[in-house]
Amino acid sequence: MIYTDNHYIRRDDMPFQVSPGVNTSEIDLTTVVPGISSIDAGFAGPFRWGPANDVTLIDSEDLLVQTFQKPDANTYTSFFSAANFLQYSNKLHVVRCVSTAAKNSASTPGGAVLVANNTVYYDSYDEGGTAVADSRGDFMGKYAGSLGNSLKVSICGPTRANLASGNTVVASNSDIRLTGTFAVHASNKTVTGVSTQFNKELRVGDVVISSGNTFVIAAIANATSCTVDRDPTTGAISATTADRLKRSPFGEPARNMVGTVAVTANSTAVTATAATAGAHNSCAFDKQMLAGDIVKINGEERRVITVTNSSHMVVNTGFTNTASAQTYSRTWEYSGLFDKEPVTTDHSAAKGALYDEVHVVVVDEDGEWTGTRETALETFTGVSIAKNARNEDGTSAYYVDAINRRSRYVWWMDHNSVGDAYTTAGAAVTAWGTAAASGTEYASSAADGSMVETTSLSGGVDGSAPSDADKITAFNKFKDAEELEKAYIELQKKLGSSDEPQEEQEERVRDHVRRPSRPRGLAFTHVPARLPPPRDVDLLRLLPPPAHSAAGRSRASVSA
Repeated sequence: MIYTDNHYIRRDDMPFQVSPGVNTSEIDLTTVVPGISSIDAGFAGPFRWGPANDVTLIDSEDLLVQTFQKPDANTYTSFFSAANFLQYSNKLHVVRCVSTAAKNSASTPGGAVLVANNTVYYDSYDEGGTAVADSRGDFMGKYAGSLGNSLKVSICGPTRANLASGNTVVASNSDIRLTGTFAVHASNKTVTGVSTQFNKELRVGDVVISSGNTFVIAAIANATSCTVDRDPTTGAISATTADRLKRSPFGEPARNMVGTVAVTANSTAVTATAATAGAHNSCAFDKQMLAGDIVKINGEERRVITVTNSSHMVVNTGFTNTASAQTYSRTWEYSGLFDKEPVTTDHSAAKGALYDEVHVVVVDEDGEWTGTRETALETFTGVSIAKNARNEDGTSAYYVDAINRRSRYVWWMDHNSVGDAYTTAGAAVTAWGTAAASGTEYASSAADGSMVETTSLSGGVDGSAPSDADKITAFNKFKDAEELEKAYIELQKKLGSSDEPQEEQEERVRDHVRRPSRPRGLAFTHVPARLPPPRDVDLLRLLPPPAHSAAGRSRASVSA
């Protein structure tokens, strides 16, 4: 007798051959319950984040957290039910169920709506969509939920500077000689040009040097007339040359910042030092500084909280030392995340276009994602505002495509007003989203001169109390075979293990989903919220024997 698998088998019941050879045995496995790792299950329930009313294939608890985030008091039952099942299997089809109150956060207050999943977005809200995106603001949370209210997006526009061959900024020649001659009235801040092109060569906020005087452009009337922020310190300036300094939202040295400042120990106020001549303040904070900028004064760096006016601003932390008549510099608050300033992409430069390159950062403003306020979540380096821009490998470099395809946190909804085509004194500037072409110069600053655009998202609602009708809508997703195929394909993409072409990859995955030899059916399940640990339970005991079809497929069911 031989003891095996809780049974005694008589030796004469075993196959026996007199000489060595091959014995062929036929074993009926139709009554064998497959191992739990091969069981597919479907689960629908509320979560804090992730696609809603869409099937997502989850293969581990790590991916569950990555896709639907950690639970809270309203979603822990669903989360731990799914997590417990994943201790026994690696194939869980999850549908996030939300109530009608659910909304994605938006950068425009009151513009929040429910964009349930990728399909809804591409059908209605992208550049080819049917919905009007303008009312939603520039960006929207990727999925519904209050977590989206912690998101912030910052865009750094391109540096306007002389370019050398190879599309690089000439550090030693950052000033640009303006066309024509420059004359400034002694007492009314008006500038008269001869053969000038103020409407094409200048933007509000630009710094111009002429006859030893430094000015900030306050307004542009036309090609030959503009206004500066202060009168000349040496009296009227006759017709002479003028240079525009390089303008960079990424960072500007003290030479580019007008005037000097004073600070007091333990105070958060920064004030302009009075000009040596005339009654005007020597700074232009309202033209040159933005909330969020990092200002460096007397070796101390602080984040700007509020720009009150041209001569006063407030920083986040008081200064250590008192200082007066100090020069100062500024940088974009996220400049440290990038190696260099954006200017023009190689693609657009080759086509004869200028100033299409931008940097984009997605930030955890309130610390809800990471536990630390102002933590950068994603960066998009050197993307383009030109719709036809391409990377070296032929993929799209357009910032809209880059964000929508790669971001885990936000959707693009509309170009910021900084990127809208506007006309300054008769000179049109190309809008963001326009294809690059010879002679194209993109809007690198808005009409008010700002070149860094930062927006916080708000209005997101979890929708974590779905009605019975909402639950039925979620469970009905399991009826659609295409939804299940899509879930397998999306999981394969996340794994990123295949180098084969996308079409072949998708067809292979579809074949896996369709073939009879795939795991035995899909189990629609509501897994108990508190299953015993795997060592103490045989989950197979929860499964009834499968009922086979003629094709050999089965459908198992598990009930709570």
